[in-house]
Amino acid sequence: MAEMNNEIEEHQAHWNYLRSEASKQMSRRMLQGWAMTNSFCQGAECGSAPLLMHGSTVYCVVCGGTGSGQDGAYGRTADLENNQNMVDQAVNPSDAAIRERRDIATREIGKRMMVGWTLMGDKCNGCEIPTMERDGVVECVICGPIEVEKQEEEEVAAVESEAE
Repeated sequence: MAEMNNEIEEHQAHWNYLRSEASKQMSRRMLQGWAMTNSFCQGAECGSAPLLMHGSTVYCVVCGGTGSGQDGAYGRTADLENNQNMVDQAVNPSDAAIRERRDIATREIGKRMMVGWTLMGDKCNGCEIPTMERDGVVECVICGPIEVEKQEEEEVAAVESEAE
């Protein structure tokens, strides 16, 4: 039983890490010319991550696959079905609520990026969802506007005055 719990924890930690790195992956790839599509990854662990496209190549920023939920990190899992069953057994209602909130946030992030918002490298202190910025306004798609610390404002002002 303890071995099974360790496997579940390792599996969850692996996917939590991949999800936490998704905003960085998306930012890097978009700066390299990738475009966000209006499609989402079908992988159960990807939380409806928006897919990116470069030429004819489609890429999920969470699993690294093509959005089918069958390749990328899913293809590297030796016994995916067994692992998924163990994870499903370990899921509790709070996990489902977290997943639902992430799904909502992912969709909203995608919508905002299509109208000019920028995905930041920081996460909201309240809910751990990546923050977004547009026209100097920083927001969490779940919690709303985020107050920028006075020190950060001073740093931005200093950089802007140097640029002038």
